Parts: sequence; C-alpha cells; structure tokens
Amino acid sequence: GPMQTDAEARPEVQRDFSEDINLAGLVKGIDVIISGHAHRGIEVPFIHPKTGTLIVQTYGYGTRLGFLKLSFDGEKITSHNGELLKVWSDKLEPDLNMQRKINFYKNKVDPFIGEIIGSSSVRLVRDYVAESSLGNFSTDVMRAITGSEIAFQNAGGLRADLPEGSITMGNVLDAFPFHNTLVSGYMSGKQIKRILEQGFSLERGMIQVSGIKAVYNLENSIGSRLISVKVNGEPLKEEQQYRVATQSFLGEGGDLYDTFLEVKYEDTEKYLSDVIVDYLRGEGQINKPMSGRLIPYNNKVNPIQN
Repeated sequence: GPMQTDAEARPEVQRDFSEDINLAGLVKGIDVIISGHAHRGIEVPFIHPKTGTLIVQTYGYGTRLGFLKLSFDGEKITSHNGELLKVWSDKLEPDLNMQRKINFYKNKVDPFIGEIIGSSSVRLVRDYVAESSLGNFSTDVMRAITGSEIAFQNAGGLRADLPEGSITMGNVLDAFPFHNTLVSGYMSGKQIKRILEQGFSLERGMIQVSGIKAVYNLENSIGSRLISVKVNGEPLKEEQQYRVATQSFLGEGGDLYDTFLEVKYEDTEKYLSDVIVDYLRGEGQINKPMSGRLIPYNNKVNPIQN
C-alpha cells in the first residue's frame, strides 16, 4: 500500500480494508485475519457481522504494535481483547550492535541521499482516489521527456510526497522507489478511455494523467463513470492514435491495467527516479503543476464545456 508516516495519514492516501472484509464474509471458518500492506491501522479489532471473523492491522513504519489476546473454549474463540499500542521510539534504548550496523550503512549512503538536487515552491502530495499534485508533476515530466501527448502514472506507484523547499536525492527515491523505466508508445483513443474507466473504478486507485482533461462521476456504475475527455483541449477521438508515456510497471499490465499490454513501447531504459532527478537538476526549482485534469462531475456544469 502507499507508504506514509503518521504525519501524512490522510484518508485519501490510505487504502481501506474492504478486501479483507469481503474475504472474511466469503470464507467460513476463519477466526482471525492479520492484515497488512495498506498501512491502515485498525485501532480495535473489526468483527465481521456475518462470520464473526476478527480483522486486525497496524500502521506502517513500526509506529504501532498490534496486541491481540484471545480466549478459547476448545477451538472456539469466546472473547478477545485487542488494540494498537503506540511505539515511543524516543523513549527506547537502541540495541548497541544494531545501532552500530545502522550507523555503518548510514554513513555510507548519507552523502548520496542527502544531496540537494532541486527545490519546489510547494509540497507535492499524493492522493490515491483523486488527482494529485505529485501525480500531475510526474506525468508532466514523463510527457515532456518522451515528447508524448499523454502520460499515465498509477497512484499506488507514488510512495511519498515531495517537500516544499529543498528536494534531496533521498526524497525522490522515497517517492519513486521502484526500478520502473520510462516507456512510450502509441495508443488509440478507445484504449485511453478504457484506462480512464478502469482508473475511475478506484480498484487500484485513480490513474494520474498529463495531457488529458476528463470529467467523471463516481455515482455511476463501474465502467460508465467517464463523462467526457479531451486531449490537449480537443475532444478525444476513439480511432485516433496518440503517443502515450508511462512507466514499465504499467506497460507490463501492472495494477490490473491489461490495456497497456496491447501497446508496443520504446523503452528509454532509464528508471523513472533517474528521469525525475535529471529533470529537477535541469529546472532548479519547480512550481505546483496545473490542476483540473480529473474533474468530478457537477450537475450544475456542462461537462463538455470543462
């Protein structure tokens, strides 16, 4: 799931545990589900109303310890007590051997990850279920570097915000930690609409875009949420071919975006993180990218005019 600290614990970034609830409801005989990966803490155990399955999960980064005590009568759970315990790291004495190892590697990497490579006039933030400034920035860079008309980035691939002020190498690697390369290829308008519709399902978060202005309505059924879409100010044409940039994770059908598998790509063979670093070094300072790309439908506005 999207990694975050408690200071960044925004509901828009966190993933829900609805899949765990669905699993608990569909499969009988599960007493406890100890979930994870989403970095979404469940403060007290969730009890499934149908099966009685307990679901527990902590936050990320060791900020909580999960405590669960069960009482049994034979093989049946008769009672439970669970909570998330805060970890006050500043009050703990570090293990000396472990601290020495940490210091050894920290001294090795600090000069690299601490290098300032640029700055930003605003904090660039993620949002898992809507357009985000970090998503806009990253897709703008992809589009500019490849000379594409459109760029796509999966929301789950943005793993940390970029700070206001100085941006270090470590900040970029936190935000873009994966070894995904920048790729580009040609895609039809019909394929682009399929990708947008899938993004608006929120199954794997909302797809982030550049070069596109799309209006959507989450109240519509999945598969019918895209209301209108323009590419660089012009209505999208289903049969037209558009040059599209993305990263290799999506290009290989990651996050269930199978439509990307239909495209033949040119691979820059450069990690997206390296592309971002080069861009920041070249620009020096960046500003908040233009927003208003993924627009929730408002009945008072004619979406075709947006």
